[in-house]
Amino acid sequence: MKKEEYKERLANAIQKSQYDLPTLAKQIGISQKALNNYANGKTLPSIVVFANICKILELDPNEIMKPN
Repeated sequence: MKKEEYKERLANAIQKSQYDLPTLAKQIGISQKALNNYANGKTLPSIVVFANICKILELDPNEIMKPN
């Protein structure tokens, strides 16, 4: 899987979530700026933050990471 595909899937999941960015960032324990960068595909989260995002959004990490 290409890095861009991963960024796009993660960004789409964040943007489609029921949470607004400030609330989601607070629940994950990161800054809103960091979450905004993930949602815009500018940067990638650490594996721990990625796991927390998946847990809170009830995402299957395999779906985000799957190859095309």
